[in-house]
Amino acid sequence: MKAELLTFDFMLCRALLVFFVLVALLSASLPAKAYTLQFVDSAGKTRIKWQTNTIKIYLSSSLSQPQANIKLGSDIEGAVRRALERWEKAANIQFDVRETDEQSVSSTESGGDGISLITVAPTAENLLMFTGDAIEMSGRTRLFYTKSGRITEADIVLNPLQQFSTDGIYSTYDLEATLTHEIGHLLGLEHSCMIGATMQPRQGRNGLYNLKAFAPRTLADDDVLGVRTLYGFPDRILKGGSIAGRITDEKGLPVYGANVWVEEADTGRLVSSNLTFSNGVFRLSGLEDGKYRVNVEALDGAITPLDFISKRGAYINLLSSPIQTFRTKELGTVKIENSRVVTLNAQIENDAPTVNPTRVGLNGQISTLSIPVNPKSGYTIYVGGEGFNAKKLSTDNLSFSSPFIRIVPDSLFEHQYGSDISVISFTVEISPNIPQGEYSLKIKTDDGEIAYMVGALTVDEVENRGYTNLSFQK
Repeated sequence: MKAELLTFDFMLCRALLVFFVLVALLSASLPAKAYTLQFVDSAGKTRIKWQTNTIKIYLSSSLSQPQANIKLGSDIEGAVRRALERWEKAANIQFDVRETDEQSVSSTESGGDGISLITVAPTAENLLMFTGDAIEMSGRTRLFYTKSGRITEADIVLNPLQQFSTDGIYSTYDLEATLTHEIGHLLGLEHSCMIGATMQPRQGRNGLYNLKAFAPRTLADDDVLGVRTLYGFPDRILKGGSIAGRITDEKGLPVYGANVWVEEADTGRLVSSNLTFSNGVFRLSGLEDGKYRVNVEALDGAITPLDFISKRGAYINLLSSPIQTFRTKELGTVKIENSRVVTLNAQIENDAPTVNPTRVGLNGQISTLSIPVNPKSGYTIYVGGEGFNAKKLSTDNLSFSSPFIRIVPDSLFEHQYGSDISVISFTVEISPNIPQGEYSLKIKTDDGEIAYMVGALTVDEVENRGYTNLSFQK
């Protein structure tokens, strides 16, 4: 799992000290490729997936042995099995779990040994997965597949050089969250543009936002729809409607790498997102009947082209192509009926954005990770970014795409943190009736420009207790 997290503290009297302590919380894990799916070809025609719905997985004996980098007493094998079970419940798949004395992932040169292994052993081959820029990654997944996209083997290894736990101990990676993400790659999912999704490209350590990093253990709707698109619904009946179309610019040329996302019209809950291919085409599948709002934004926010680069596949040319920046556009509301496909084509204007939030946060810290919140609670939320002109905004410019989240009027404050980033904070109140899921912050300037922080808040079933006595100055 690839992760690259920036955190900041805005209490000016201790900003520099806190910054260097927070650097210790910076997370990194892998490009092993969300509802952006993985593809063999750049046109996105051939999906990478298992050809059978029963997938044989081997658990290395290292999972039942004490490991120097995993807190003593951690339930390693239990974390693995719970992570596998979450994906099984989401789609028509079943894991045939077996045990083996194998310790190492297959080398790339070998072409694979046919054993799909989950391992935590610090062997030479496993350590080679975490050299160079990969040294800070929490886990990696190595896929072997044919030209037709059939996965023949998928190996997962946790980084022997990083610290893990299952109880949320400060400054460690959560073992179960890491494994849940990597199993998504094992199934053929790419990274997601929804920052609250399990398959988003970054993972925070325990202690970020003064919370335990348990939220990614639970699959977001985007994760669920992605795996169902590949393997069908858990009741084995393929169903669900789709929204498909093409995004072009003012000249009629295709927009490559634009993020199209949908949310429920009534609740504002995020449902799914997808990147456009090089021909501008997108498709969001597995949608239940209902009304959805559709939006499109450039890939220049919290998630960037760097998070999708791979040596092959549908997004291989994303970095070599100029990033098409444009202002976020609301494409309107569509209705899915009888599991049908709705066609929605759109043209964007090439005006450069003047408001582009790229970070959110809590407790004086900001990052590119969604904020876990609980119903019936109030929070001071931070939002900011490079080129984010806070002086132009008031709480009248801010809203959430949900009737269940209220921004308290006149609660906005501006914060200074160097010259490269502008940050505001404001107070929100969460209704006790809010459905579980991800919700987006909307910013609308006085001159009508629109920007979103997609999936800024996550309402989760996972308990995220804070560190009430934690001081980041220690």
